[in-house]
Amino acid sequence: MPPPSLERQQVQFNRVLLQVLRPGLRWLEIGCGHSSFDKELPVSEWQPVLSSLSLAVGVDNHFASLRRNREMPARVCADAVALPFRDGTFDLVSANMLAQHLPDPVAVLREIARVLRPGGKFLFQTTNTLNYQIALSRLANHGIQKSLTGWLEHRPADEVYRLYHQLNGQRQIEKCARTAGFCGVEIRYADSPGVLHALGPLRFIETISGRVLEHNSFRRYRRNLIVTLQLPSAYQREE
Repeated sequence: MPPPSLERQQVQFNRVLLQVLRPGLRWLEIGCGHSSFDKELPVSEWQPVLSSLSLAVGVDNHFASLRRNREMPARVCADAVALPFRDGTFDLVSANMLAQHLPDPVAVLREIARVLRPGGKFLFQTTNTLNYQIALSRLANHGIQKSLTGWLEHRPADEVYRLYHQLNGQRQIEKCARTAGFCGVEIRYADSPGVLHALGPLRFIETISGRVLEHNSFRRYRRNLIVTLQLPSAYQREE
């Protein structure tokens, strides 16, 4: 297994997710897209875990991507601000690389808190605005962001979404989490392989910065955040 800093960001997140998924647990993935588990992650690692759950549901508002997802047993086309589930349905909600696309993260967090049981957790991975690449990307307009992301990451145009970065720093996350009713916040800093390989000399800069960010003293500037939010065990929903 490669060191975490060299793993694809989705593989890193999948491994963290698999550590918290327990037999009998009820799991909801928001923004599941066409794949919930990275193709580089062996099926033997995630399939037994998925099969042991009492409920596993994937939600996405992009119907074409949702149809292609063959990993989640149940799939629902819906928006994160209006989840079609009863209060307290799930033990765990997760979202991978979704938070940076939310214009109103508090509204989404409140909806997630609603469908979680008291004491339930929300696990998500998102970009870190303290990272130099993410900070630079915020200076570009949506058209440039869309073109560059599609080219560098080989993604079709309809799968490149607008960036808002309203839930992408420690202070933002803690403030929004408290407002939505969460009491526990845990943030881990993760790096991922470079995306500037097609930009010639910039690849060298990225390689050097990656080595620097491997040092623990610079971890807060890594590219991604893996965040766990927890509801209080005596959580009371608003009427």
